[in-house]
Amino acid sequence: METMKEVLASPQEFTWDSGLVRQAHQKMNRGQPYEEVLTWFFDSLRRYVPFDRMGIALLDATGKVLKNYWVSSLIPVQNLARDYEAPIAGSSLEKLLLENKPRVIEDLEEYARLNPQSISTKLIINDGIRSSLTCPLISEGRPIGVVFFSSCGARTYDPNLIRFFSQMAEEVSIIVQLGKMHRFFEDSQKQERTLAMVLHDLRSPIGIIRGILEILAEEDWFEKLSVDSKELFRALDRNAHSMTFLISDLADINRLSSGNIELNVRPVELKDFIDGIVVDQKVTAMKKNIILMADIKKNLPCVAWFDSQRIRQVLENLLSNAIKFSKPWTMVTFRVEKLEGELVFSVEDQGPGIPSEEIPKLFQQFSRTSVRPTANESSTGLGLYIVKKIAELHGGRATVESKVGFGSRFSVAIPWQDIFSKSGQNS
Repeated sequence: METMKEVLASPQEFTWDSGLVRQAHQKMNRGQPYEEVLTWFFDSLRRYVPFDRMGIALLDATGKVLKNYWVSSLIPVQNLARDYEAPIAGSSLEKLLLENKPRVIEDLEEYARLNPQSISTKLIINDGIRSSLTCPLISEGRPIGVVFFSSCGARTYDPNLIRFFSQMAEEVSIIVQLGKMHRFFEDSQKQERTLAMVLHDLRSPIGIIRGILEILAEEDWFEKLSVDSKELFRALDRNAHSMTFLISDLADINRLSSGNIELNVRPVELKDFIDGIVVDQKVTAMKKNIILMADIKKNLPCVAWFDSQRIRQVLENLLSNAIKFSKPWTMVTFRVEKLEGELVFSVEDQGPGIPSEEIPKLFQQFSRTSVRPTANESSTGLGLYIVKKIAELHGGRATVESKVGFGSRFSVAIPWQDIFSKSGQNS
């Protein structure tokens, strides 16, 4: 193995190979476990820096505690193993991070005699280490931890190479950040898969409960129950119904967040599509004595390209919301028009309106305003977020205009021409 002393014979040739970072990134992108990539990366560093042990210690969320994140050693690790942590306040490492300069300790035994308060120095000496190189890790101008190289021999690291060590530490910081990002996405994917399985498993028992309630409501003895007893059954059914919608919304949120929703964009006969939505929603509106008026402009194309299932979901969300927040004997207007190359769907109600300071809450997950449904209908706070995401997937947008005491208008605009088609012809 080439030693540091041999390298020093021609320091002008001692340059850093930044291609290692690129190769490490490629390995992680190919799915190689992060710890394996770290092992490969630091094994590659041996041509620059000899070591018997090396590791990475990162600051916790408070920035006050340094914890060993990863350790690779050619000798037994009895002390300062992985997960060892210690506060940095008043320590030499705190000064190192503040000054952002590598530190070489040529003789740890001598350093321990001069700094008897350093517990970590005593521990690493007990492991047989006699010299060390510690480099601060900086990301976006802020310290995130240190990388340390340790040797069983004294005076292994030459202080004259501090500039090179600083350059190396910058590259190591990139590797650490890349690894944290990959781990974050891996953890997110695991959580998304777990949530998807839980939601799937919840659908079945909720469906069974609703089915049993429907069967019981058709039994002869059900009609003989008291009003209060019947209301209990209806409350159970309403809550089971609400849970079904919540599970469906959470499943959509999970897919939208993970990017697993693929649009099924096809040509849609607009008249049939709109008529179907109006007929379905009129039934819901009639139950609250609300008038649903359709205002379909004549300049619409006969055919437009979009995912009919997802846009139907958007419009049902907007219309059901308008009906929920409207009082009986008011009007909800469903308007469809073509404006400046966009197909615009809007739903306008005569409800209480939304206070201007609460408008920014809309289109966010689990967002709710002070305005409540007029008949105590349930709301998950997810519908408008789903509306916004589906509109954006189509290359469009969702907007709202509202005035307290006069009502609200929610709109979704998507490109009306067949930008998704192969022909590219306009209607």
